[in-house]
Amino acid sequence: MGQECLEDTAEEYLEDLVDRNLVLVAKKRANGRIKTCRIHDILRDLSVKMGSEEKFLEVIKGSSQSHSSLSLISKYHRCLCVHSHFLDFMTSIPSGPSVRSFLVFASEEMELPREHTSFLHEAFRLVRVLDLKYINFPKFPNEIVQLVHLRYIALSGNFRVLPASISKLWNLETLIVGTKARELDIQVDIWKMSQFKHLYTSGLSCLRGPPAKTRKDNEDPFLGIRGKLATLVATNGDSSLFDNLAKLDNLETLKLLNDTFPIHPSQCQIPGLPQSYKFPSNLKKLTLSDTFLDWSHISTLGMLPNLEVLKLKDYAFKGTQWEPLDGGFRLLRVLHIGRTNLEHWNASGHHFPRLQQVFLKHCSCLNEIPFGLVEVPSLQNMELFWPTPAAAASARTIQQKKQGDIKDNVFKLVIYPPDI
Repeated sequence: MGQECLEDTAEEYLEDLVDRNLVLVAKKRANGRIKTCRIHDILRDLSVKMGSEEKFLEVIKGSSQSHSSLSLISKYHRCLCVHSHFLDFMTSIPSGPSVRSFLVFASEEMELPREHTSFLHEAFRLVRVLDLKYINFPKFPNEIVQLVHLRYIALSGNFRVLPASISKLWNLETLIVGTKARELDIQVDIWKMSQFKHLYTSGLSCLRGPPAKTRKDNEDPFLGIRGKLATLVATNGDSSLFDNLAKLDNLETLKLLNDTFPIHPSQCQIPGLPQSYKFPSNLKKLTLSDTFLDWSHISTLGMLPNLEVLKLKDYAFKGTQWEPLDGGFRLLRVLHIGRTNLEHWNASGHHFPRLQQVFLKHCSCLNEIPFGLVEVPSLQNMELFWPTPAAAASARTIQQKKQGDIKDNVFKLVIYPPDI
């Protein structure tokens, strides 16, 4: 069974637990799937108790144990969670030959001295999940690259380089790095890591090299790019760096964030978008931020054949008028529009035939919500945050019309702040 099938099965199990009210949904994604979840404290206590009794899970919350007991406590458990007194635990030189998941949760950030990381690869040889994001590492802990079974790593620190040696972790699927440095030099050749799916970093980064043709790309990867996007789309002859994205045939989610610090992004706006055929062919979700494009360029996005979710964050587009073209956005279901100087927006069922949800935030110049959206039979939800009074009034008119139709009584409207 492939990894993608395993993930789908896991999601089915999660949804079954939600249906049984054993798991609570905290957040949902734009496509309606579960993003984050939580459980009731009583169920959590029961789970921790049963996990401990079955020698599956051990949670360390205090320093009442002696150093000898701390070092032995993890020998028989598959999952180890340290909630407090992490330094006490590490100075005990623990050993976890059976531990597959090692998670650290701390109320405040702490720095781990170098001498306490040198034995990580010996203490937890079989670990697959290593979450140390609450621990601050002055330098990248090179011992981690010896944990060849790792699937998931989450780290934080002051380091500025992700060494190429991480490429040796051939099982790695997810790498999360929080850095206090503004830029992070990623020397890892992730394109050669056949199982790799997710890379997240808080610093500006540049990936080395285009995707390798031999890379196994049969998952549904996510890619976020933050930096000077003018460099990404700038053409050199007939090609640009953006052309490499078209090689990611199964890329479904793409975020493009125009970060031009210290210059304001309005001074480094991109001249336009690449032609639609240069985007990944299976792209379903696209996010743009601070690109300051003219609304006329949005027709390119309308031609993306599989686009379902479009999030236009603050000043993704600028200009006072948006006139969508017929025949675009054939599969678009979710539309977010953030801060913009848009005043007039014309739209109807011909422009968004499958639209289900509309979210508008801080559109402080928009005169009205297009009444033509009444024609969209699939439209079910509209949320406006800090709209103009005229835009709020036009949204209520749409609500009255939609709810007045006996065949369409599921439409919901949220306006914040609400009228007093």
